Amino acid sequence: MSISGKSTIIYWIFVSIILGFSVNIIIQTKNHYDEYAMTVEECFNSKKMTALIYGSRDAKNASRRIYCSYDEIPSCVTNALIAIEDPNFYEHSGIDFKNVFKAMYDDLARGEKTFKPTITEQLAYTLSYRLLMKKYNRFLNEPIVIKTMIDLERFFTKQELLTIYLNDTDFLHNAIGIYGAAIVYFSTTPDRLKTEEAAMLVGMMKNPSLYNPTRERRYDKCLERRNYVLEQMAKYNYITPAEKDSLCKLPIVLRFKKIERVE
Repeated sequence: MSISGKSTIIYWIFVSIILGFSVNIIIQTKNHYDEYAMTVEECFNSKKMTALIYGSRDAKNASRRIYCSYDEIPSCVTNALIAIEDPNFYEHSGIDFKNVFKAMYDDLARGEKTFKPTITEQLAYTLSYRLLMKKYNRFLNEPIVIKTMIDLERFFTKQELLTIYLNDTDFLHNAIGIYGAAIVYFSTTPDRLKTEEAAMLVGMMKNPSLYNPTRERRYDKCLERRNYVLEQMAKYNYITPAEKDSLCKLPIVLRFKKIERVE
């Protein structure tokens, strides 16, 4: 057999392997998505947010959560969350293209990683992971996450998305959600939180252990994080510069109430 003949055989073997691998990936992705779609469709259609995102697989955490409706959440909390996590929250439909293009420029021109997922994106990742916890695969899940973002924006209002987000965070010390956090750290209800208290709790959401105000060695980090949230709130006109300067001078004053269970 000539060299050209052998090359042709090797070429077609290589092509067959690639095609077989591609078909296998397509089949896996379709099966993966079909299983997910059947689960999530019922959640979306019924709008049962507790089943959708509040950790239905985690009965232990569910028993420690008090659901807080949007009307019970003060504007200082939602404003702080939007300012720090997703400033264009009300302007986009899940993907913040302004942020994406800015992050691309910062990466290429300055070598800085500035991309931040939107609130909807974060919820989509959380949802897709929880519903497919045992079969989670980043490569196969990526198209599902995109579809989930679209569905979240389609089936839920912006207010409902904020409510889901704020009811889902573990603030440590058996405080699940903003209601439990207000009780544990400030012995109050969310509607009575002060702006600086709301900023501290929202600041904790990035990493509750790192910004845990009950640990003395974490106090400075927690204070720095709280003040950064206040600066972002001033930047996006949720508070005035004068209010920001005044609030940043305040110490963190906890009214800590350790509880075993929030019911």
